[in-house]
Amino acid sequence: MYPIPRREADRLDCLHELGILFSDPSGPFDQVCDMVAAQFRVSGAYISFVDSSMQWLKASVGVDLTCTKRDIAFCAHTIMSDEVLVIEDAQADDRFAANPLVVGEPRIRFYAGAPIVYAPELRLGSVCVVDRNPRSFSAAERRMLASYAAIVVSQLRLLTAARLVRRGFEDRARLESEIALLTRAVG
Repeated sequence: MYPIPRREADRLDCLHELGILFSDPSGPFDQVCDMVAAQFRVSGAYISFVDSSMQWLKASVGVDLTCTKRDIAFCAHTIMSDEVLVIEDAQADDRFAANPLVVGEPRIRFYAGAPIVYAPELRLGSVCVVDRNPRSFSAAERRMLASYAAIVVSQLRLLTAARLVRRGFEDRARLESEIALLTRAVG
C-alpha cells in the first residue's frame, strides 16, 4: 500500500482543476524530460502526476509507460515530502524490492524524484530519473532535480494563465455578441 498525504483531498482537487491528467502532450514538459535525462545521464526520466489510484506520465524519455497503478508508483512516496526522494538501489529497499517496476520492465534499480510542489503541502507529482544500475545522487544533483520540478510548476502556472486568458476572450466575444443582438432588437 502507498502512503497518503495529509491534504490528499485538496491535492486531488488542485490536480483535477489544472486539467493536466488528460490534456494533450505538452512540448515544454517533453523538453524538461530531455534536459533531465541528458543532465543526469540516466536510462529514463519522466514527469508524473499522481491521482487517487494512478500515476500518469505526462512526459518521458527512455521509459515506455504512460501510467501505472499508484500502489507501485515510486512517485506515490515522493509526494509525501518537499524533499527529493532518492532510492540508490531499489532491490535493497524493502519498500520496492518486490515492486513489478523493479523485478520486471523497466527494471528500475535507481530512482530519484523531486516533488512538484504547486502550493504548500500540495505535491501533485514528481520529476524523476531512473536507471537500471544502482548509483548515488549528490546534494548538488538533488538541488538540480528540484529546480527542474520548479520549472514544471512554472509551466503549470503558465498553462493555467493561458487557459484563463482564453476563457476571458471567449466570454468577451460571447458578451459582445449578446450586446449586438440586444442592440438590434431594441434599435
